[in-house]
Amino acid sequence: MPLDIGGEIDLKALDVIFKGFRPSVYGETIVTIEDPGKHAKSSQAIGGMRYGFGIVKQACVSNGISFHTTSSRVWQSYYWTNRDDNLTTKDKAYIAAHDLWQNESFLHPGKPRSRKAHDGLVDAALIALYGITWIYD
Repeated sequence: MPLDIGGEIDLKALDVIFKGFRPSVYGETIVTIEDPGKHAKSSQAIGGMRYGFGIVKQACVSNGISFHTTSSRVWQSYYWTNRDDNLTTKDKAYIAAHDLWQNESFLHPGKPRSRKAHDGLVDAALIALYGITWIYD
């Protein structure tokens, strides 16, 4: 999600991104969005996630882009069922993504000095692949 200098969602930048995926540009485009449900640790976090979720859904609708929503539990179960239960879901997601894309570091592109994989990029890649292979296949 593009952010402005203040850390808020940059609606103009998001609009430019979604306009590039209009059906008139690439043909049919389908987006898979994780519904944040109630899995956040705080009401403030869930509020922010629900806000972003709503913005992405509206951007899809405004640009004629089809979308499907899924919960984290559903898309994660597609990638791991028998992984070590001592690992966090973020660790399991990174392992699954690394197994699929061994040459990808998943480092934050806006932070050139980052050393740790950005869990948002890992989740986004797995959700997108889930949408392509499981929902739309």
